[in-house]
Amino acid sequence: MNAAGIISAIFRPAGSQRDGREKRKHKFLIFLRGWRFEIDGGRDLVKLTSRFSDKVRFFVHHKTAVEGDFQGRTRSVFDDLGKAICGLTPGQLQETQNGEMTGRDKLSKAINAVILFVERN
Repeated sequence: MNAAGIISAIFRPAGSQRDGREKRKHKFLIFLRGWRFEIDGGRDLVKLTSRFSDKVRFFVHHKTAVEGDFQGRTRSVFDDLGKAICGLTPGQLQETQNGEMTGRDKLSKAINAVILFVERN
């Protein structure tokens, strides 16, 4: 093996790990943005509520795929942001206050927080 081959073999794992991390992050962000679009664009609370448990399962699946990419305090913050979504119930999505859909807004804000965090980390 020549010197270029040795150098390539040494640095390939780091590059492929970085690529894998970016792919996981990209898939997670696509899922989150799609979910947020459904929440913000839809006024059908019955549909939103009936799909909530399935969406949370998909969220946990995608979250689990990327959580290993975060360490220490960053991982702790990521976990707390995830709990804000997983801790909601379908009934909470239907909460309103003065005609405003506060439950739906709470979920949308929680998803936005996760999106911003993942984009920055």
